[in-house]
Amino acid sequence: ASFTVETLPGVDLNATTMAKSGNPGDTITYAFTVTNTGNAPDVIDITYTSTTGLIWAFWVDANGDGIAGNDGDYLLTDTDGDGKIDAGSLNQGASKAILAVATIPAGSADQSQDTLTVTGTSSLDTNTSDSLVFTTTVTAPVLSVVKTVSPEGNQPPGTVLTYTVTATNTGTGTGTSIIISDMIPQYTTYVANSIKTGSTLLNLVSRTDATDGDGAHYDAGSTAIVTTGSALGATGTLVLQFQVTID
Repeated sequence: ASFTVETLPGVDLNATTMAKSGNPGDTITYAFTVTNTGNAPDVIDITYTSTTGLIWAFWVDANGDGIAGNDGDYLLTDTDGDGKIDAGSLNQGASKAILAVATIPAGSADQSQDTLTVTGTSSLDTNTSDSLVFTTTVTAPVLSVVKTVSPEGNQPPGTVLTYTVTATNTGTGTGTSIIISDMIPQYTTYVANSIKTGSTLLNLVSRTDATDGDGAHYDAGSTAIVTTGSALGATGTLVLQFQVTID
């Protein structure tokens, strides 16, 4: 007697981390495994959709460290010529570790989201598939700047004016290399060594006019007060204060 064993394809995608966040410019990586749960060797195609049009690359994580592109890792290719990248031929019960990698574009809005849907499909039966959904939330800095002067209103020549510039990060991401540059107003003269900076008005620290790494300086060429680039976390503030005399 003879009998024929029916081929029953099966695909399983599995991941533990389904959501991440990052600043514009950050690289986001999602790790998942693709497993042939059928009863015959199969080539499992990998396709994806991205709601914001991110370009995702798919790597085989050869050493299982979760970092793409090292120690034998390689990009998925189309091994069977059907026009889709795939996990290669997997025997019954075999798995392969995959990394989906993309970079959050510069200028991405704070709290915007990308939804990545990854689908593994059997080459033996295209109706057999499994999918994973990953959500990436952008944590971007959003800066607002407020400038005040004291005393306010019309003032006579010789009056010393104190300017205060406050930059606040109202976003959920960290701003890097934040610089405040403020021109000295026309018909005024900068008061030497009047620069102060700090995270609030209550902790202002005096700075020299020189470019000496103390956090701010007076640029005589452009007649501007400039703070040194620094990081500014979510809800953080950077305060610059200086004085001028009305000519």
